[in-house]
Amino acid sequence: TGLIGLAGLGAWIWRNRRIETQWLSRLMFLVFPIAYVAAYALTTAYFKDNNFLVLLPYVFLATGWILSLAWSWATEVWELLRRPVFGVLAWTTLAVVAALPGLIYTYSRLVPPTSLLAKHFLASHLRPPDGRLVYLENPHLARPGWEGWPRAFAKNRAAFKQVDSADEIPLEVLQFADGLSVTSTSIGRSAVEPLARWLDSLPPEQVRTFEPQLFRSRGPSMTAAFQFIEWLEAPLALEIEACPGRPGCLSAALPPDFTAGGIGSLIVYVQDAHFQRGATLPKFRLGGKTLDLTWAAWRRSAKQHHFISNRVVLGRSKPRVVVHLEGQRLRARDFRIELCRWRLDDQS
Repeated sequence: TGLIGLAGLGAWIWRNRRIETQWLSRLMFLVFPIAYVAAYALTTAYFKDNNFLVLLPYVFLATGWILSLAWSWATEVWELLRRPVFGVLAWTTLAVVAALPGLIYTYSRLVPPTSLLAKHFLASHLRPPDGRLVYLENPHLARPGWEGWPRAFAKNRAAFKQVDSADEIPLEVLQFADGLSVTSTSIGRSAVEPLARWLDSLPPEQVRTFEPQLFRSRGPSMTAAFQFIEWLEAPLALEIEACPGRPGCLSAALPPDFTAGGIGSLIVYVQDAHFQRGATLPKFRLGGKTLDLTWAAWRRSAKQHHFISNRVVLGRSKPRVVVHLEGQRLRARDFRIELCRWRLDDQS
């Protein structure tokens, strides 16, 4: 593309031989950026920042050229600026102003936020990761499903539930949560007294506070805590079947040994074809109790959305998983359900 542009420029110059050398150099400088942007715009409508990194040298050179012209004009208007001391001050100030955004960006990229350190702490202790659900107080997280979360922990089969405030986490949820990460200031508020009591009930090695430190961590003080909830067995895939006479209903039987008092949760896979038909996420019930599903990941290769449910204690109702969506026809092939069975440390 650049060669074509250069050839076109050469043909134009051949027909206009009186062009000044100074303008010739400027035109040659603009050939590649203009040709690159034009070709990119014609090729795709999806613009990505990284594809324009090749233009940075041209941007820097053009900026320097503009600043040089501006300084030359200023020294012609104000003779005082021709003194060396003013030149040194002006260019030093410009260098500091130009370098400051880069220094801030570099610091933000190299120094991890306290929220990320808290999540790494949780990920290193919550093993195996399948079916784990962590609550995270971080209203400023740009991409809650992905940003900064350790890939080795998630693997599309674990999730964290983002909340804007620790007040949104009730005590009955904390009893079956794998862990949480909240700002340390939230713990001292009277409105979250159940949270403080829950943290006090944990051993000290299961609670850690991450403070901001220069060149080591940035952001607010974060407190991370986890509890040991043991797997009884690996996630078990359930056989899904249609409910007789009910097009908006699917069901799956639970294992016979999963009886009242057992703790369970679900890993749910929903094919993208389900949402493409205009349907919404159905309601899931485990042993008669409605589940709250948290989005975990989008698996591009399988075209699946992954969801993790909260844990519930199985009641005495019929031991089945029921999927229900009013006014829509559900297809069993659009769903995959895996049952996770758990045991708390204090359970026999």
